[in-house]
Amino acid sequence: MSNSSNQVTRAVRRALIMSAVAASAGAPAMAQDQAASSSPASVQEVIVTGSRIQSTNLVSISPVTTVTANDIEQTGLVRTEDILNNLPQIFAGQGSTLSNGSDGTSTVDLHDLGPQRTLVLVNGRRLGPGAFDGRNFSDINEIPAALIEKIEILTGGASATYGADAVSGVVNFIMNTHFQGVKLDVDYGMYQHHNHQDNLSALEGTYGFAPTDSSVDSGFTKQLSFIAGSNFADGAGNATMYATYNNEAAVAQRPFDYSACTLAGALVNAQTKLTCGGSSTNATGRFIGYNATGTRIINDTVDQATGQLRPFNSGTDLYNFGALNFYQRPNERWTGGAFMDYDVNSHVNVYTEFMFTRNTSTSQIAGSGDFGNPTTLNCANPPLCTSPALAGGVGNLPASAA
Repeated sequence: MSNSSNQVTRAVRRALIMSAVAASAGAPAMAQDQAASSSPASVQEVIVTGSRIQSTNLVSISPVTTVTANDIEQTGLVRTEDILNNLPQIFAGQGSTLSNGSDGTSTVDLHDLGPQRTLVLVNGRRLGPGAFDGRNFSDINEIPAALIEKIEILTGGASATYGADAVSGVVNFIMNTHFQGVKLDVDYGMYQHHNHQDNLSALEGTYGFAPTDSSVDSGFTKQLSFIAGSNFADGAGNATMYATYNNEAAVAQRPFDYSACTLAGALVNAQTKLTCGGSSTNATGRFIGYNATGTRIINDTVDQATGQLRPFNSGTDLYNFGALNFYQRPNERWTGGAFMDYDVNSHVNVYTEFMFTRNTSTSQIAGSGDFGNPTTLNCANPPLCTSPALAGGVGNLPASAA
């Protein structure tokens, strides 16, 4: 063995000896540290870096949105459709704010695919059609907002379970069927608006509209709900009953400065300016006449002051149809019902459900017109003969009311 090899061997031995000495010298200190650590110590902070609690949206095929009773209470809303219409995935269909084309019902329409593609459940069971007119979708006026415990909204992925009725999703209203005690809620509300658009008020004045009030109070709402429930059979069963009354006044467009007239735009000096527009089918009637060659020889309306025909003015004779429409339809609704269930054993549950609704609503739109349906008038008709174009006219004049 060479001299260099002996030097390396001695260096390794010295390193091992020094390590052993250091370990034996530190052993008593380690024992003292372990003894000190066995004494109880106060916890200053706990940081949770994970959880074994499963989230529904993490394990379900499609996302589920949940609206709880606390969420509903914080909105202050008393109509079920208004609660749902705040959600982005729900298209505002039939409801209290729809006047033209309303049938008095309230519907749920997920993703604007139509209410017939959104299935409505109450406690996991289908809610029947909202009217006996052949429709297959529900009227959620039947559901009392005061008794809702939570709303689960499944968007898509449910047609395999429920069929074509659930192509766009499912809305499940879970009612508080385990209520214990008595609850009475009374709500009163209204809409208040301050008319501050002076430029619009001045514009409406040039068209002869009466000025709007400086402050508008409308849409007065009265709502009353009563809920009573009790457990029985040592908590194996529960009976809950409810009754609600809701009355909402109309909100018309006429009192508001921004909707007192039907706003339109006109090009004036290469600039678009606001005007009060409307329908050329005006309230006093518009008569457009043509001769045998198809040339228009009359475009008159009845003057409200004289009752005689005069030339139609497209600036001042347009019919202001917007002022008569509703922002909110007047509505009166009564609901009542009862839920009872009893757990016979861990496998059998007996339940009964009863729901009653009486809903009355008035829809209003502007008066309709003849809208271009052709008719034939005799030129000897006295009002027509006052027109310069037809003075002394004889025979039949083809005409159309626009």
